Amino acid sequence: MTISITQCVLIGLWTAFCLAGMLFGIYTNRCLIMSAGVGLILGDLPTGLAMGAVGCIYGIRRISGRICSAKPNGSWYCGNHYGNHYEGFRH
Repeated sequence: MTISITQCVLIGLWTAFCLAGMLFGIYTNRCLIMSAGVGLILGDLPTGLAMGAVGCIYGIRRISGRICSAKPNGSWYCGNHYGNHYEGFRH
């Protein structure tokens, strides 16, 4: 897939608009909004929406302070992301 210079400029303008929306309080800087716009510009809206959904899920996971990961046996482990920062510190 190639991207034309017009698409590059449009993506840049869309990103600038979305990030400026954060200053105006209209919340256009969300992953789903930004990636939907980029997907629309590139002509692949379903992939843009899928990437935005993944970004939203990752953001929710980080905001909650828990990191959930799958183990090889199919079970899940949910911990917090603070544990790795103090590896050498004993409580």
